[in-house]
Amino acid sequence: MPDAAAPRAGASDLETLKSWIGFAGAQTAGKRTEFERAQAARAIIKRCEERDRAAIERARPKFLGLF
Repeated sequence: MPDAAAPRAGASDLETLKSWIGFAGAQTAGKRTEFERAQAARAIIKRCEERDRAAIERARPKFLGLF
């Protein structure tokens, strides 16, 4: 996710402050989205690994069908 556009100096201090506040909000929202995507990816990988472990365990040969 690209970074938010850099804040610009306004005609007054209030306009500059508004620009900085907008920048901070946009930057935080973008980082939150990146974090959520990373969490989702890790959750998918975890479920796939658990599924693979279970499949391998079921596929292992058993001695006399017991062990």
